[in-house]
Amino acid sequence: MNLRHRLGPCAYAALHAPIMVRELMLSRSERRIAQHDAARLHVRLPFLQTYDQFASEYRHRLQRPYQDYTSRISPDPIAISLELATFLAVMCARCQPRSILDLGSGFSSFVFRTYAKELQPQTLVYSVDHSSIWLNTTRGFLHDRGLDCRGLLTWEAFVAVTERPRFDLILQDMSDLESRCRQLDMIIEACSPTGMIVMDDMHVPGYRRAILDDLDRHRLSYYSLRDFTRKRLRYAYLATPPTRSLQTVEKDGGS
Repeated sequence: MNLRHRLGPCAYAALHAPIMVRELMLSRSERRIAQHDAARLHVRLPFLQTYDQFASEYRHRLQRPYQDYTSRISPDPIAISLELATFLAVMCARCQPRSILDLGSGFSSFVFRTYAKELQPQTLVYSVDHSSIWLNTTRGFLHDRGLDCRGLLTWEAFVAVTERPRFDLILQDMSDLESRCRQLDMIIEACSPTGMIVMDDMHVPGYRRAILDDLDRHRLSYYSLRDFTRKRLRYAYLATPPTRSLQTVEKDGGS
């Protein structure tokens, strides 16, 4: 294990200690919100009523490559959590998006491109990052796993693309939280009318409040995914455009 993997989790914990204290103080109310939102999602996405069954299968599939990724490339908890990776894999399998925007390349890129290879070969996946060096690291991991390496772009290159689709599924896990707030308007615009946006690191109280305020301004629906994606204090949220009918999204026979 190299020095980065030894010190990374310690540095992450030290930097996030004040956030963790504030989140612990809000834990009871956030738990109630998460339970309420999980019930709402069970109605609108019925397959989530048996989420644990699907999650067990995909978590097992992802466990070994995740251990490889976090031991060699990006240590836990800096990498996307296995819990969120599992949730994304389940959502892909059940909802079968045809276009995916992966903001923050890394293990999520592996999840999305494995889905495309195994279930939807025509799926268009853009994996975007601020760092070309990091994109090359992601490219190497994908190549070693026999996955498609096209569509890996810097944020500047992605913004410059003039003809791109609106996306059925967007993951926002790129850059610092302040930058993510600035990018939200563009990300909402990039989401298809029947699309979904998954936002990680919503355990950070100030960031969560800023994002939810903006989602309210855009009149998007949103749901805490704490019950599905929680790893220690970290968890994600799901947002959908106002015209979204989530009940229509699950594909017949998806598994």
